[in-house]
Amino acid sequence: MQLFGVFWIILLIIQYSREIPYGLYTEKQSTFAYYWHFVDVIWVFIFVLVYLPYLV
Repeated sequence: MQLFGVFWIILLIIQYSREIPYGLYTEKQSTFAYYWHFVDVIWVFIFVLVYLPYLV
């Protein structure tokens, strides 16, 4: 999941340097931000399920 996100951000950087229309770029950047926050939530969920029981 995270490797996909890294490739996505690299693609966004390449597209930014090629000067695609700004509205299209911000839409892609917004979608990437939603995806990355989803990955963060998944990691929090994994942390709670896997590590938290051993801390109690």
